[in-house]
Amino acid sequence: MTKVKQVLRNNMFWVVVILGLALDQLTKWLIVSNMTIGQSIPIINKVFHLTYVTNTGAAFSILQGQMEVFSIITVVMLIVIIRMVRQINKEKLLDIIAFGIFTGGMLGNFADRLLRKSVVDFLDFRIINFPIFNVADSLLTIAVVYFIIKLFIIDKIKTTPVTENKPETVNDDE
Repeated sequence: MTKVKQVLRNNMFWVVVILGLALDQLTKWLIVSNMTIGQSIPIINKVFHLTYVTNTGAAFSILQGQMEVFSIITVVMLIVIIRMVRQINKEKLLDIIAFGIFTGGMLGNFADRLLRKSVVDFLDFRIINFPIFNVADSLLTIAVVYFIIKLFIIDKIKTTPVTENKPETVNDDE
């Protein structure tokens, strides 16, 4: 393994966190810099729009205005995740990447709460009447879905004993 690959592998969690956070903040900056709150630009009319809204709550606008609660939860989660990642076997690269994706998303929305006092949302899928969300929300969802699949499907497959169908033996002494 080359030195660069080894450094990347050993720091994969932080590489993914930084990439996720950067992508989230870049997309939000583009929206804030080029749109006004409430403005909507149809990308595919009545299917997908870029709609600039802000949210002082959590996902789907629950717990509006609870900035202190979100700050405490974020800091505690960050500490827990970093401790967990340090204990993960480096061979479990998908788990490390998933924790990085989750943390990047979590920090993306946290940065908004600290800097803007609300979260910038803009991805508006109107065809399914879904709440408007952002890249950080997408990252969080991807990581949670991975861990659910891992917990309920992949880990179950790994722990389920394999039984072999052996033909019955015939006793020739009878």
